[in-house]
Amino acid sequence: MWFHGTVTKIARSPEQVFRLFIERAERMASRRIFIGGVPKVSYKMTLGGARYKFELTAPDEEDFRSFLLDLRPFLMEKESINFNRVAADLHRRLADEHMRADCVHNRDGWKRVMKGEEIFDIDGVKYEAKDLFFMVAYSELFHLDSKRRDEFARLPRSVQDIANYNVYSFGLKAAQVIVPQANLIRKALKVGAVNLDPR
Repeated sequence: MWFHGTVTKIARSPEQVFRLFIERAERMASRRIFIGGVPKVSYKMTLGGARYKFELTAPDEEDFRSFLLDLRPFLMEKESINFNRVAADLHRRLADEHMRADCVHNRDGWKRVMKGEEIFDIDGVKYEAKDLFFMVAYSELFHLDSKRRDEFARLPRSVQDIANYNVYSFGLKAAQVIVPQANLIRKALKVGAVNLDPR
């Protein structure tokens, strides 16, 4: 299921890519999970003596799976609407200085989401938020990757718990950057502030 709905195999003009980015962002934001605004995901940890407790309040699982399928092409490097690729191309093509500053702001926000608030160093291997996200997504939620599942099983229990929470928080934080970027693209196209010449 994780691999359905890809948007890569067609050569597209810059304008088509930008409009596809907007279309997919709108589809993602129209999911039932977003009714009433971006859902809140919360967790709490309790540490004491030998006891460790982790509680997670999360959205409906099927709603969230649908959302993750919409999120996937913005994350995957080979997809035509990969956030980094589209944002870099938009930045090069924008003629308006203020819009370029907004694009830089969104790109910085995306980098912060990908990195996460905390980087784990486990046996010399560094795990950022995006690493934990893909590890759980490919070992638990969608396509089962035995290598990632084994890697996940080797993580300390506390990091596994944080990784499971991270799936939700990472996805929603990513959406909170994608939607403003789509709005910026829409505005730039509307006022003709984007050079759409092939490069």
